[in-house]
Amino acid sequence: MKLTTNSLAPYLITLPSLTWAFIEPEQSDASIVTQASFTDPSISEPTTVFFSPHDIVSSSSSSLFFDAPPSSSFVSDIAEKEQRLGVESGSIRIDGRSGKIVSLDLKKPILPGDGLGNHLLWSVNTAADIANDGDAAVEGGRGMPLDREEWGRLGVEAVKNWMIDHQSDLEIDAQNELFPSSSPQHLFNEQTSYYIPPPGSNIRSVVHGDDGDMIQISMDRLYKGVKVVDSRATATIKRGNLINIGIETWGNINPDFNVEPRLDEESAYRALAIHTGLLLTDEVTCKPELQISTSAQGNLEQSTSSLRNKEKVQYGSGYTHRLVWKVCPKFEGQGVEMMEGIVDAMTGTILSFRDTVDYFEARGDVYPFSNDGEGPEGSLQENWPMPFMQIGNKVTDTGGNFNIAGTQVAKLTGPYVEMRDLCGWGEVDGSRQYAIATLIQANGIDWGGSGGTDCTTPWGVGGPANTHSSRSGFYELNKIIEIGRSHLPSNAWLKGKLISWMNIDASCNAYWSGTVNFYRSSSSCANTGELAGVFDHEWGHGLDDNDVDGRIAKPSGEGIADIYTALRLNDSCIGRGFYRNGNCSGNGNACLSCTGVRDIDFMKKQNKSPSTYTWSRQACGSSVHCLGYVYSEAVWSLYKRELNSFYGYDENTSLEIVTRLTYIAAGNTYTWYGGYSKSPSGIWRGGCGTNSGYLSYLAADDDNGNINDGTPHMRAIFKAFNDQEIACDAPTVKDSGCVGTPTDAPVVTVLGGNNKATLTWTAVSGASKYQIFRTEGLEECGQGKVLLATVSSNVRTYTDTGLANKRSYYYIVIGKGNNDACFGPSSSCAAVTPNAGPGVEVHCEDEPMVVPIDPTASTTRSRDCIVYGIGGFAGTVNLGCGSPTLSGVTCAVSPSTLPVTSSVSNAVVSITSSSSANSGTGKIVVSGTSGSISGSTEIPLTLLGAGGKQIALYDNVYNAPACMVWGSECSSEDLLKGRGTMVGGNEANAPNTVDSCQDGNGGTYGTDESLEKIVVRSGWASGVGMDKAMVKGQRATVIATVNAYFTGATDYADFYYSTDDNPNWTFIATKQPQGGGIKEIMVDYQLPLATIHRVRVNFRYNGGPSPCSNGSYDDHDDLVFAVSDSSSTSVTNSPTNKPTQKPTPLPTSMPTPLPTPLPTSKPTKKPTNVPTPLPTQKPSNSPTKKPTPLPTPLPISTTTTTTSTTTAATTTTTTTTAATTTTTTTTIKDGLATYDSDFRAPRCVSAGVSCSSGILLHGRGFMMNGPESNASNTIDECADGNSGTHKKDESLEAIKISSTDGQLLTAGKTAEITASVFAWSTGASDTADFYYTSDASNVEWQYIGSVTPLGGGEQDVKITYTLPQGITQAIRVQFRFGGVVTTCTYGSYNDRDDLVFTVSSAPGQPTRSPVKTYPPSEEQVGLAVYDANIGAPRCSQYTSKCDSLDLLNGRGLMQDGNEQNAPNTLDTCKDGNSGKYLADEHIERILVRSGDISDSSSNVDMEEGGRVTIIAWCHPWRSGFSDYADFYYASDASNPQWVLIDTIQPQGSGLQELKISYILPQGTNQAVRVNFRYRGAEGLNGACSNGAYDDTDDLIFAVKSNPSFIPPQANLISFQEEPKDINQDMKKWIELRQNQQGRRKRAKSFKKE
Repeated sequence: MKLTTNSLAPYLITLPSLTWAFIEPEQSDASIVTQASFTDPSISEPTTVFFSPHDIVSSSSSSLFFDAPPSSSFVSDIAEKEQRLGVESGSIRIDGRSGKIVSLDLKKPILPGDGLGNHLLWSVNTAADIANDGDAAVEGGRGMPLDREEWGRLGVEAVKNWMIDHQSDLEIDAQNELFPSSSPQHLFNEQTSYYIPPPGSNIRSVVHGDDGDMIQISMDRLYKGVKVVDSRATATIKRGNLINIGIETWGNINPDFNVEPRLDEESAYRALAIHTGLLLTDEVTCKPELQISTSAQGNLEQSTSSLRNKEKVQYGSGYTHRLVWKVCPKFEGQGVEMMEGIVDAMTGTILSFRDTVDYFEARGDVYPFSNDGEGPEGSLQENWPMPFMQIGNKVTDTGGNFNIAGTQVAKLTGPYVEMRDLCGWGEVDGSRQYAIATLIQANGIDWGGSGGTDCTTPWGVGGPANTHSSRSGFYELNKIIEIGRSHLPSNAWLKGKLISWMNIDASCNAYWSGTVNFYRSSSSCANTGELAGVFDHEWGHGLDDNDVDGRIAKPSGEGIADIYTALRLNDSCIGRGFYRNGNCSGNGNACLSCTGVRDIDFMKKQNKSPSTYTWSRQACGSSVHCLGYVYSEAVWSLYKRELNSFYGYDENTSLEIVTRLTYIAAGNTYTWYGGYSKSPSGIWRGGCGTNSGYLSYLAADDDNGNINDGTPHMRAIFKAFNDQEIACDAPTVKDSGCVGTPTDAPVVTVLGGNNKATLTWTAVSGASKYQIFRTEGLEECGQGKVLLATVSSNVRTYTDTGLANKRSYYYIVIGKGNNDACFGPSSSCAAVTPNAGPGVEVHCEDEPMVVPIDPTASTTRSRDCIVYGIGGFAGTVNLGCGSPTLSGVTCAVSPSTLPVTSSVSNAVVSITSSSSANSGTGKIVVSGTSGSISGSTEIPLTLLGAGGKQIALYDNVYNAPACMVWGSECSSEDLLKGRGTMVGGNEANAPNTVDSCQDGNGGTYGTDESLEKIVVRSGWASGVGMDKAMVKGQRATVIATVNAYFTGATDYADFYYSTDDNPNWTFIATKQPQGGGIKEIMVDYQLPLATIHRVRVNFRYNGGPSPCSNGSYDDHDDLVFAVSDSSSTSVTNSPTNKPTQKPTPLPTSMPTPLPTPLPTSKPTKKPTNVPTPLPTQKPSNSPTKKPTPLPTPLPISTTTTTTSTTTAATTTTTTTTAATTTTTTTTIKDGLATYDSDFRAPRCVSAGVSCSSGILLHGRGFMMNGPESNASNTIDECADGNSGTHKKDESLEAIKISSTDGQLLTAGKTAEITASVFAWSTGASDTADFYYTSDASNVEWQYIGSVTPLGGGEQDVKITYTLPQGITQAIRVQFRFGGVVTTCTYGSYNDRDDLVFTVSSAPGQPTRSPVKTYPPSEEQVGLAVYDANIGAPRCSQYTSKCDSLDLLNGRGLMQDGNEQNAPNTLDTCKDGNSGKYLADEHIERILVRSGDISDSSSNVDMEEGGRVTIIAWCHPWRSGFSDYADFYYASDASNPQWVLIDTIQPQGSGLQELKISYILPQGTNQAVRVNFRYRGAEGLNGACSNGAYDDTDDLIFAVKSNPSFIPPQANLISFQEEPKDINQDMKKWIELRQNQQGRRKRAKSFKKE
């Protein structure tokens, strides 16, 4: 990204950084970027108060808060609301700033469940029994939800109905601001390029329990479609009852509030660049997003003894709002920081600028807890299992086990964690070089261990990335993720892959930034990648960022990250061993023994007193680590003291209670505490806010759908939070519920086996279910555990598999009452060490085996298996198959007998389906026996009948979904959902590509790009031929279901195919989604003659077509499928009524009209069975919003010193001089037309292999849903018909002309015209007529021939002809319904379009533009020719215009775009030579014509005193915001004295016209100059800026003398837009830099790198 000098706004002072760090960084350590961190005090965290209406009755305290307190009827009004809402009297809490209810505790049945008073029922094939409750959201005929996804959807719908019904009492507009049905249309004008949340994307939910026990919902507020930051509503459903509604930071917004920004996002980037004084790069770290910020008006506070105010505010008016840009630029010299700027979208004022990174400030040897050497947990432990690790195409289990014979390749990566170590090299991610530890071994994998730290590795094992930190981190991160998954099984982030960066070359910190990142050691700090507490803490940030609320918590996210860490390790010292010398400071309350960064047990600190809310306001300032103490200490106290004190729970039970509460409660908690106030009775209200930590823990603890009657552990929770001043006085504190919960602990017995443990336990009275927990390691049961299973009360045994032999595991079993909140006492800790006795192991590939059913013959598929002995077994083993569970299936093992030892032996299982077998799923048991010893394995089996719709299964051979049985369709179903490791949408088995093409990991699921599903089916995209078997050589359609970003205007889907026989990808087409959100995109192609096929869809953000683009938001997925080669199953690849041959070509002279013309109006009734394909029209604007820079368009020509293989044409030229011989190869690429206003049609200015209209011709005239841009796109303005609907009726979508020999389009050679059309119905009534002309400036159409489409829908029709002589030629395609052959046949449904292109006159030679120097007598009037005497293009005869045409294409010696006769200036002003053609700045053409800007058809000669318009065709860099075109004139071209007319900026990217008009001075030989520059300022070097990217071109033209003209005192100038005062901005910038010297480092120069 280039920095502009165009500044915007006030320049603000620098305040301390708001960066979250594991330790508070020293200011001297801050980078030059973070030194510019800033927060405007006006948007600092609003301080509010929460109060009860009854406080006003009991005291006059409200007058201390508010300048204008609530009305006199306020209390009675609230009482009426309480009655209408069904809540207890006095339970409502009000946000003093908003005047709105902040939290409601209810017991309202809204879904069927067994909550208190809930009598709703699920209906089955009958009308729903609403049970006298009209608020229920139960639809007739709906049974109980079958999965958590449906529970969540129904929960959201029920809450939506309730909130809309009660929005008047809540005083919010829930219908429009929480549940809008569509985004406001005013946000989608053609300039819109920023993100607006699509409807529904503001709502997140999570379900706890397969039976929908608890549903948590977070709903962000949208005002007129724009997100209101920090303003949301929340809801909690327990056992079918709505138990809590929260309204957070919901201030009233003026109805006249304008959500249309005055400044664009580029202006926000500019403001931040000027603020920092640094150069912007091409990268950004988030999308630009338009938001509404919420800030405080006035300040409310309360002391410990009495209420006082600093600044009284009016009740209910304490929040103010601004429209802002959130942008995340990246600057030169920036390190790991992810800077976020908030800029006022109306004024350009910078409101904040801060770093958003959350800093921490098989087998192998690992550090279990720390590397501090204290005890075994702080020392290197040998041979610990590497869980969930990739070995070949397999993954180990939790015990590090795998069953693959022979030598294997192992990597420290897997489905959940990938360790990227900067001690290694070879892999590249951005500017980072790294490696993933890789080990090749046979008969097991052992990563080993060594002494040392940082980059020390075991000698010769695993490579330079096999460090202590990579091994330790891989183990610990996988273990805490396993715990997280067991408690939150529906959390998508926990199912995805977490990237972990190890051994960053810095020290004393770690951070979360979407990945986890760890530093090397120093003399004062340990390597943070060798400390389990640091791993767990950074992972905790990740979970906090990806839970229900989806944001880092406030006022501090450090507290919850510390809690997750402490519960996992059972240690209040966070990051033990971080400091090599001394203990943590405790922010003034020194730690007594903790060598980590914090201790969240206040009893282990000097004062032995809680870090209260009051304490934090005095001690913490803005330190998020300090603020986190307030609530992390509360949770630790609940675990370690209060549960035991109130209820006598042992430590194991207390740990599981608090772990459960935390994983549930934290998910929807955004503001853990706030509202510094106290009730009249003396209870602090720091926990009264919306979904505060306290209220969330109560909701998680509730057992009956009503927290007003208490919860099972309410007294303990209240005590722990109230001691920190962050509880609430409502609801009333009391324990209740869980009647009949077990009081006895189960007695557990556990027996070890080979890689397994079998538990049994005694029954306990009152248990409705049992939960089994497991942990491992040196702390035995004293640390966080995996919740293995929940079983019913009649089951008292459980087998835990996948364990490591000879390693100790620890188990507890807890009996539960009638709800998961009801805990009986834990069993004692039961230990076991699995071991292998003598036995036989049989293992086969565990993926389902798919066997096709061929109705004509039996079909056999094979599976490789291995057999080996364990526990010293050696003997002969008999192998065989059990009875298949599916009929028509037989099984055999070869060999049937094997001598077996501990070494691996191989066997093959063959499974055969008969021709009469039925489709279905089942299994085959393969066993090996030797006397009484046996072992067995199961092979999942799927029988699929050929010819039907096939469902793909993930295939480990192809590493992608595959349908290995042919049919009419192959669907990936849900296998491709998500993308890479994107937030909230990790893709299973990513990247799902046969060649390991990797996905980008940027963005958020449901908002950013993802490819959700691929379907391949038989037939055309129009639907013709579908539902029949896919057959070699026939037509097939690929359907991609995508999630498109914003409007979809910047997203593209590239379609490719390949086969097993030819694995190289072949391009099919590129299509765009028609809108944002979930869309289907389809394209058809002809199946090659192969049995196994593959298709790839590359769904990308911007960029160019590629089988494997590398954008951060790009998703590439493959689908493998089989097709039939049987003629008996073949389908026709066109409608049955299509013509059997093309129409006979008509003569080249215009034919006599047919005697009986076909009708030109359509039948009133059309067939209804023809599907309507999705439109393919590309939106006109593309937002520039992501890190991936826009692509460099394909150059017209390139020159290199070597010859390479390419699909484009190449020509070789050899030049010999006395000294050297130089051979250059020129590659001519395909041409993409741009609209040419003079020809009124698309045009390719330069010659190439082809010329394509691209998307310029999509649609027709003014037809419904498809008006054609620049219609009619014909040179002679032949008009289109306007009837019909796009993609239902006729339209000509694109035209392309190509050489047939792959070389340049050259006169005398054959060319092929391809017309992409949409045919109505079967296409039988439609015809495409083809014409050409040799001179597009003097059109005489010559008929080529006519072609009838081969079916209905979208398709290509083609014809060939011989190119005539002529440089600027054109072709026309007329696509008509009925009618006769003419160049412009009238018809309501007819579409005709032209394409202008350049033809080479010399075979094999590229022509960027036709170079012809005319003698004066040959000059074409109005067209300039190059005049060597003056060095520029010139029109020597006066007329109405002077046009340079192609003489100025390119710039200087820039790559791929050398300008002819450069520099084309009168005074030899030189062009810059840097950059690349069609990527960087250049002028393509200059035209001067008579008339004003709006007068495009003036034919008046240009004369002295007359007004003329200059039009410059300029190509800017990227968005053009840092490019400027200076327009000059000179009255005497023979002695030019340049006069500045003015400066204009491009309005976006790509080639565009810039226009300005002025009055011609006296003089008959005049000139104009366009100086197109990157940055700088006009006139700094006369009229010649001389920049490396600058292009300066002149055009000389004759002017008619006008003796009556009297020159005015000043030129009258009119502009394309309001002129910009660039000089004034430059002066501002220089003044700002002078004033800020010494505050931060200044950028060295405005140099484009």
